[in-house]
Amino acid sequence: VDGVPFVITETTTFTVTGTNTTTGCSATDEVVVTVNPIPEPFISTIDNLAVCAGDDINVVFTSDIQNAQAYQWFKDGAAITGTNLSSYTATESGSYSLEVTESGCSGHSNSLEVVVNPLPIVTAPADFETCSGETITLTASGDATSYTWDNSVVDGVPFVISETTAFTVTGTNTTTGCSATDEVVVTVNPIPVPIISTLDPLEWTEGESIIVNFTVDIADADAYQWLLNGNLITDAIEDSYVASEAGIYSVEVTLLGCLGTSNSLEINVVPTETYTVTFTVTNSDNNAVVDAEITIPDYDPIVTDASGMATIRLPNGAYTFEITASTYELYSGEFEVDNANLPVAVQLLGVNINPNQLLTVNTYPNPFNNDIYITNAKLVKRVIVLNITGQRVLEINLDGANKVNAQSIKPGVYIVRLIGHDGKTAIHKMIKEY
Repeated sequence: VDGVPFVITETTTFTVTGTNTTTGCSATDEVVVTVNPIPEPFISTIDNLAVCAGDDINVVFTSDIQNAQAYQWFKDGAAITGTNLSSYTATESGSYSLEVTESGCSGHSNSLEVVVNPLPIVTAPADFETCSGETITLTASGDATSYTWDNSVVDGVPFVISETTAFTVTGTNTTTGCSATDEVVVTVNPIPVPIISTLDPLEWTEGESIIVNFTVDIADADAYQWLLNGNLITDAIEDSYVASEAGIYSVEVTLLGCLGTSNSLEINVVPTETYTVTFTVTNSDNNAVVDAEITIPDYDPIVTDASGMATIRLPNGAYTFEITASTYELYSGEFEVDNANLPVAVQLLGVNINPNQLLTVNTYPNPFNNDIYITNAKLVKRVIVLNITGQRVLEINLDGANKVNAQSIKPGVYIVRLIGHDGKTAIHKMIKEY
């Protein structure tokens, strides 16, 4: 219909007839309408349309229609100024398409979208300090689907650390392929190696008061704790300690949060060597005195048995003693222990019996080497030594001494006669060793 719009789909020849209704005359003309196809461009790219935040975008789009009349690229539906080529390099995220004009006809392409994926959240532990040789565990957190550490560390798995190290963890979103990193610095402090020493002796004799001042070579540490036989000593928290008992001493020193234990030093107490002193208590009839109580100052009393004997172990030294027994006079005496066991023979006198005081005197040791020692020597005026034939081989006035030098006589069996100030005598059989 003349003047009315219509849709044409193919090339057509149209003829028009014009008529003069007055005259009835008409004429015709013809028009050929050529219908060109709408172009259908298709864009593509060999580049990755998905990138990670922070990465450079460089996506090259190309059209399958080349040498067209005109090109116009679009981003998010808006024309991109100055884009009149069959290809376009995108540097931003968005949805891209192309309008192609051929033979005066324009067609719009498919759309391709450049997506920027966010990086995963990756958080390493805060920096911290530890001690050499300690076992630590590094565990990352965030929204990544996997975590990978450098230095052969496995996330969440304990390991031993020996030196200060910066550890980097990479967290990856396996869906987007995007990853991020974080770092933790683990400062490794050395284990202190304290050494204790002392200028005082470490060996003491039984009965001595122990005073040993220990010191440690690390000053101004965070903390000190002294130990005795591996046990903590209460309030022993300084860099020195004065020990007053035997045992093994050491100290724990804490420095920069790390604890180290020192060498050990031992205080030994050497027991005093003792010797057996054997008392044999008889009466004037040489019968054993039973239940006689022998008292030595600073020691518990001892009591004679059915044989009239009682023993006690004593260290070297001079001693006094008293013996009490029912119906007998109190007996007082003295003796000296000198690196040997000692027999002490005592004869008690019944009440009101005049005693021979030399019966309280003893000679020792027996056997002897060079010297004969005499107890209660103040009661003895003169000593005579006879051999077994009765020959006098030595005679000496004691003059208050308690020792007879018998070095000049030969080894053998001898009779030692003690003569008191009152003329009374006592005889002892003794042996000189070879």
